[in-house]
Amino acid sequence: MQSIWAVDTDVHAAGRMAFTKFSILYAIMFLLLRTRATVEFIAFAHVAGCALWGWTAATTEVSGRYDPFLGPGVDDSNMVGIHMITGLAMAGFLFLTTKGAKRWIAFAMLPLILNTIILTASRSAQVGLVAAGIAGLVLAPKRKRRAVGVCCALGLGLLLILAQNEVFWDRAATIQESVGDERGMEASAASRWVIAEANLRMARDYPLGAGYRGNESLSAYYIAPEYLTADSSTRSAHNTFLAILVDQGIPGAILFVLMVAWAGVRLTALLFMDRHGLPAELGAYRAAVGAGLAGLLISGQFVNALRLEVAIWLIAMLAALDVLCDEWRRQNVPTPALAPLGPLEPRSTPLPAPSPLSLSNRRPSNLHAKISSSARIV
Repeated sequence: MQSIWAVDTDVHAAGRMAFTKFSILYAIMFLLLRTRATVEFIAFAHVAGCALWGWTAATTEVSGRYDPFLGPGVDDSNMVGIHMITGLAMAGFLFLTTKGAKRWIAFAMLPLILNTIILTASRSAQVGLVAAGIAGLVLAPKRKRRAVGVCCALGLGLLLILAQNEVFWDRAATIQESVGDERGMEASAASRWVIAEANLRMARDYPLGAGYRGNESLSAYYIAPEYLTADSSTRSAHNTFLAILVDQGIPGAILFVLMVAWAGVRLTALLFMDRHGLPAELGAYRAAVGAGLAGLLISGQFVNALRLEVAIWLIAMLAALDVLCDEWRRQNVPTPALAPLGPLEPRSTPLPAPSPLSLSNRRPSNLHAKISSSARIV
């Protein structure tokens, strides 16, 4: 529908095609994830892909931030860091729940993935990593919660060992400068406030949305030139929700909020299934998916992550886990049945018989009176 009024029809056509493909991708992922074996296979495939990119990063001479183009949607340091958060969460919970060689394969991939997050020096990924850790601890299976806490502490120690990158710590130190007076902020952090205000004005002027990447197309008309990029004279929203609000308008923002709310409700419902003895394997997948989604959501408040495909994978995996856990509940948790009614006991004393006087003094019912009146008329 937005093709009628999109501010840049060519860019919007590309976005329309991309999101059509995302819909097909979601359907394919959901249909594949029908058993625990396929969920484990897809999880290991995702972790292996992250580890492969991690090996590429580790063997590349990096000057400053690691800012590669690794694939569709994963085309800068921020997107690489956020993508790796989901792989790190998945690898950690695979290590906790799998056995034998699989456990140690997942363990061997963890340093490669964590090192890549460090090399990107992405502040959004740093904040998202903390959010993912908290979500993973909350959503972890009850029997594995202590082990998850120990692994988080060990992961922090590994981060301190690997983080010999001055750029990583310099950018981490500027996170605290994002609060307070704008004049005291780091330049990039201060520009986010200006960009956010401009995007709110765009959303007010285009309540039904400006079309895909409309926030960038309109940026030159709403943002001062000193805040625009030198190469393209545009500036993206640097906030996924604001980008959706401008691009897809109020309807798109409502759909996004509903999707986030649905994910939160389903994760909470799956967490409560631990009371019925949900297998630790399914609980670990729940925690891994929830941690990845939490990392994506929080990181997305600082970058425009509209085309990060791993979000589609995780949403499809959550929907499939919901079905698998419901099947397990129906097979293993008995439904409480109603207590059968006991036999009727006879009364100890019989009811008193009506007296003739009471019968003769009883007033006729309305129905009896109507029938009598009808008879007289006839």
